[in-house]
Amino acid sequence: MKQSLLAVVDRINGPEADEFLNRCYGRCFSGQVTLAVGSDVVTYSISHGKVVSTCEGVPWDGYDIGVRGTVAAWKSFATNDRKSLSRATIWPEGEALELMGKPIRVRQSFSALAYLCKVYGDIITESEVA
Repeated sequence: MKQSLLAVVDRINGPEADEFLNRCYGRCFSGQVTLAVGSDVVTYSISHGKVVSTCEGVPWDGYDIGVRGTVAAWKSFATNDRKSLSRATIWPEGEALELMGKPIRVRQSFSALAYLCKVYGDIITESEVA
């Protein structure tokens, strides 16, 4: 599971960079995004749309925004055709994902957060097919 979480960095800084920067407002986001899948937790430090570092767990200064859920909740999100974070947190088909962070910060950065989750969902789907 952690390998899949760490693979997000390669995608966001690589083939997904243009989409994340320009369409999903990643260029406007600087902060820490935490994704928690069961007991596996990875925090990405992002500066103007580039992942500059990662750490396992939550850093000593805490998380900025993030999403957590069980393995089943993430699998449900990943296999949904829309991979909609809004839907997965409000009206899930199965277990719900949970947003983390102060509500105003989450709303301000929702597009960037949702795109990271979508990329992670794509990685989960691809690893199951392979």
